[in-house]
Parts: sequence; structure tokens; C-alpha cells
Amino acid sequence: MMELASIIPAAGNNKNTGIFMSEKTHVPSADIARARKIRKIRSELKRAIKNGDILISDIFADRERYDLYFANMRVHELVCAFPGYGTVSAEKLLKKLGINYCKRLRGLGNKQSINFFKHFNINPNHGL
Repeated sequence: MMELASIIPAAGNNKNTGIFMSEKTHVPSADIARARKIRKIRSELKRAIKNGDILISDIFADRERYDLYFANMRVHELVCAFPGYGTVSAEKLLKKLGINYCKRLRGLGNKQSINFFKHFNINPNHGL
């Protein structure tokens, strides 16, 4: 099984040092690079989950990495990454758990996170 650390860099290596601006959007180029990096890490994570290389509990184990890379990820997007879950089955599961389709991991309420953890057999000490 693959280690989460092999996909995701340590949380401390993400300083915003760029001062140049993108011409079209007026967003600092370092912010654009950081967003690309986060999207790439999330896609690698979803691929690893789909292949069974990483367990969902690994995502919540490291609080710094969770806050930096996954807290703003949509719950639906994460559930769709699991083997056997497509768009429709993920929507049905979220409805059963009382979680809105548009919710992000960080935005889950207490009951929603408890239901989510119970369904996927995650240790609640990892917490959202």
C-alpha cells in the first residue's frame, strides 16, 4: 500500500513567495502555482484511492496536510473517488447521510461528520 506522504508533500513547504501577477486575472503567480499544485495533489489522491493504494483514514490522519490540501475538497468529489461509487451512487449516499451535494469536507456539521465517519469506518479522533 502506498504512503500518503509519497503523494503529498509536507505542509510546511508551501510559502507564498511570488510577487508577479498574472496578466488576465491579476492574481499573484505564486497563488496560481499553489492552486495548480493542490489540484494535482487532489487528482493523485483520487487516483490512489480508486486504485486502493490509500485508505480514506490516511487523509484525516495528518491534520496539517488535511487542512492544506483536502479541507476545501467537495465531499461528493471524494466519495466518487472510491471504487464502486459513481456520481449517482455518491449522491444517494450523501442524501442518506444528510450531506448536501455541494458541501466541502471542512463545512460538514457535527452530525454530518459523525455519519460520514461511521459509514467509512474512520476513527473519529482524526476529526474534520
